[in-house]
Amino acid sequence: LLYFEDRRGALFVTATFLVSNALFTSGTLLLGERTYGLGFFLSAFLSLIVALIELRIYLKNIHYHTFCGQPVIQKQQIGFFGKIIGFAYRKRD
Repeated sequence: LLYFEDRRGALFVTATFLVSNALFTSGTLLLGERTYGLGFFLSAFLSLIVALIELRIYLKNIHYHTFCGQPVIQKQQIGFFGKIIGFAYRKRD
């Protein structure tokens, strides 16, 4: 997903992994030592399924993302640190 610049899809898969890992691991900790790695495995498997679904949806609309999803006129966006640097250099002039 990151290869295709689908950051929202990658964030969704990562959030799925985070939440499911916390739930599955806390659930398997209660079952004893024999199931310590099972929560992580289940979370990784669930995240794999979600990632494959997200990738399939993205690839179904690849023509839109390639040709229509890009802005016609590029705007330069200045972030927080860019504003600080611009402010610091204006002080010297």
